[in-house]
Amino acid sequence: MMEVKIFRKIGFIYAVICFLGSTTGAIIFFKRLVDEASRESYLNHFYQSDYHLIVISVIMIVFMLSAMFSIFIKIGIEEAQPSYIRLQRVFMLVRNFVLIVRWSYHIVMLQIARTNGDHSLAVVQDQNITSAFLITIAVILGLELWIIDGAERYVMEQFHGERSSEA
Repeated sequence: MMEVKIFRKIGFIYAVICFLGSTTGAIIFFKRLVDEASRESYLNHFYQSDYHLIVISVIMIVFMLSAMFSIFIKIGIEEAQPSYIRLQRVFMLVRNFVLIVRWSYHIVMLQIARTNGDHSLAVVQDQNITSAFLITIAVILGLELWIIDGAERYVMEQFHGERSSEA
């Protein structure tokens, strides 16, 4: 079992990696949103492009929220506030639950296509890639939970240490 103090450093590294990755994702999808909006003729493709632009916008917003919540980890560790870390855990669980449901639905749709006789190479490859993606999400979810749990244990130790020194 790892010493709880190591999770201070691991939590900071996790927060930085999440912040940089989320910020990069938000910038990429913002650029994509601007490119798509400027390329589409609003009058000619109203119904077609709106859905696509909404999906890109939602993905960009999730990246922005992920960046914001990664800051909560850093602040929670620095300020010894376990509630910030719990808040980030809830967001991370909801985000990953939505991802797992979305990609599970995609696998079900691909399996329905295969059951209906579409055994093309594209469907099989898409199903394999989606399955690998789901496994990757589950592994990353486990790693994130381990890191957040360790950071929360560290913060709780610090929090109780501060309260006992005040008394």
